[in-house]
Amino acid sequence: MAHFRRLIRSDLPPATVFAAVLDLQGHTEVVPFTQSSTTDGRPVGENSELLGLTRIGPLTVRDTMTVIEFRPPGDGRAGYCLLVKTGRVVLGWIELSVSDSGLGGSVLRWEQEISISHLPRLFDPLLGPVAGLGYGFALHRLLRRAR
Repeated sequence: MAHFRRLIRSDLPPATVFAAVLDLQGHTEVVPFTQSSTTDGRPVGENSELLGLTRIGPLTVRDTMTVIEFRPPGDGRAGYCLLVKTGRVVLGWIELSVSDSGLGGSVLRWEQEISISHLPRLFDPLLGPVAGLGYGFALHRLLRRAR
């Protein structure tokens, strides 16, 4: 599995950042060729099943995930979410936290392990940086969208 981490500082409050990075309509708007939703149409929460459908021409990739832990920020505590990828093609996990920066904003920590089934592990050194760039780009766009 490839591994990457992104640390993003924002002047937005932790609750806004947490909501923005878990806003699936936002993901649909900022991630090219992809539609994101919960399988039951409800907002993201603990035990939610998420589905990202990426379509490029005739190719469709189903990226399914389960929210294992979900704690929004509040009362001085950081927000935290753990997702496990459960699909056949995209595997791994995402751990994110959003804390108060102490400077009137927040710090988003996004850590992820990712694997693509049938992609030889020798590509992991390339997959990590490429996935990290893509996710970093999407996260910055989600935060801009939250303004």
